[in-house]
Amino acid sequence: MIIQGIQIEKFRAIRNQEFRIGRRLTAIAGRNGTMKSTLLGMLGQPFSISSTSNPMYGTKTIEGYNFRSQFQEKFCLSKEYDHIGEHVWTLKLCNSGLYNGKTEYTVKSAARKQAGHADSIRFINAEGKARGMGYIQLPVIYLSLGRLFPIGESGKTKSLASEFTEDEEKLYIKWYKEILSIQSLKNPNVGLEKKDLKRVFTGVGDETHDVTTCSAGEGNVGRVLTSILSFKRLKDKYGRAYKGGILLIDELDATLYGHAQKVFVRFLNERAKDYKIQIIFTTHSPLILREVNNLQRKEVREKQIDVDAVDYSYDNEIIYLTPKYTNDGNRIIKGDNIHSAVQLKAILNDIELKPTRINQDINLYLEDDRATDFLKHIFRYKGIRVENYVSFVEVDMSIESV
Repeated sequence: MIIQGIQIEKFRAIRNQEFRIGRRLTAIAGRNGTMKSTLLGMLGQPFSISSTSNPMYGTKTIEGYNFRSQFQEKFCLSKEYDHIGEHVWTLKLCNSGLYNGKTEYTVKSAARKQAGHADSIRFINAEGKARGMGYIQLPVIYLSLGRLFPIGESGKTKSLASEFTEDEEKLYIKWYKEILSIQSLKNPNVGLEKKDLKRVFTGVGDETHDVTTCSAGEGNVGRVLTSILSFKRLKDKYGRAYKGGILLIDELDATLYGHAQKVFVRFLNERAKDYKIQIIFTTHSPLILREVNNLQRKEVREKQIDVDAVDYSYDNEIIYLTPKYTNDGNRIIKGDNIHSAVQLKAILNDIELKPTRINQDINLYLEDDRATDFLKHIFRYKGIRVENYVSFVEVDMSIESV
């Protein structure tokens, strides 16, 4: 685990918000325009292998990219509404060994001191280190899957020589078939196609088609698999020097059918554990959110977690962002970490603009708080948070009330 949480002082419509990040997966959800992609970019901004003293310096992904996320990939800033100094946020790191003995890293906006960029903004370490030297020295990959297009419809592409080892190609095809529920492929092979400097794609071909005719969904899955294998390379090659990585995915559910979305979540949860990756993604999919919530509840049962412990770090988290409006009409973005089935139902209803019932379908009638606490304790012993499924109603059962 690398990032434990994020505290946002200010960034456009988000003010004074704090969220916990999952050890393995974090799903960021909300309606359109709730700054999901912005939050994703904020989490990834401080990471890069930029120091020449780092043993992984100069290492590239299988697709040939650096282990860093580009500013323009993550942020679209407005000259009219984004002002220098109006962006401040802090990452809470899980241990002090990740960044100069500290467990916090604060980012702020500053002027870009380059010719021709006098009015533009860049984000820097708030401690004021020189440009490029204040990064947390850990590998990060940022994928904008929602912007991927079907390669077969994109015009000319150029085939690249395979950069996969034999073992990597076998793993890629195994995972590819598992996620997309493909029973068999005759003589499968992994191909790479290049559209331009920023767009290299992978896919599986066989005796009937090649990577140029892969669908957008296949291409999206391929990019994620290639990224995971790139982190696996780092882990295998650098051993203890590899302290984990960050994989950021914008719109995980883009172009994927329902069953594949659920399988994908379970797959990512396992790979995050295997290769020490924190995978953080945005999504609009109720299927994905339910699957992440299933993993949360499984963890509560298996580890007998005290669900009221606010400082507990779950393996998998859901962050839900929603718009609110002040009395003077200003739009602000608020958010919460979601854990219970009741909370999940409420946010899914919010996504679909449905009213949420406050009470559960089952009422339990108890005389006082002591009886309520006792009943909750019994269920918690079995790893069940009973308040997720019933509503407690206090009634007077004394003789005087008869």
